Amino acid sequence: MVGGIVEQYDYDKMFPLYGFGGVDKFNGGTKVNHCFPLNGNPQKPFVQGVAGILGTYRQTLPNIKFSGPTYFGPILETFLNHCKQQFGKPNYNVLLILTDGTIHDMPKTKQLLVDLSAMPCSVIIVGLGDADFDNMEVLDGDSPNCLKDDTGRPCLRDIV
Repeated sequence: MVGGIVEQYDYDKMFPLYGFGGVDKFNGGTKVNHCFPLNGNPQKPFVQGVAGILGTYRQTLPNIKFSGPTYFGPILETFLNHCKQQFGKPNYNVLLILTDGTIHDMPKTKQLLVDLSAMPCSVIIVGLGDADFDNMEVLDGDSPNCLKDDTGRPCLRDIV
């Protein structure tokens, strides 16, 4: 449902699609990877529309062995690099993260979200399953509890 809404704002309907926290056996992986293109093409990780997202996910899912811990850092670094490449263009970027676990690299996650708060972007995090997602509340930058990284640097605006 979120993808259907976001898709309406994208002129070419091409979305980079990544997996994280799994072994991508489909593309020859043997170790847990925390940021891999689900279409197998690191240079062009794009798929067409929400239908392409769902189709690629369904095709790839049986070939991924999910594994913890959950690290957001690598996927947020990839998103930050993408946003930096788009900086100055009339683009707004949205990262949708579907996750089923507790974040195990919270300091890195906070630091990258603070970095991203200077970019034209938002991050949507959807928790799936019955895990305890309470510790993710700290990522919401609503006042007066503005998100800060471990050095005390605050987000410039609420992006999560």
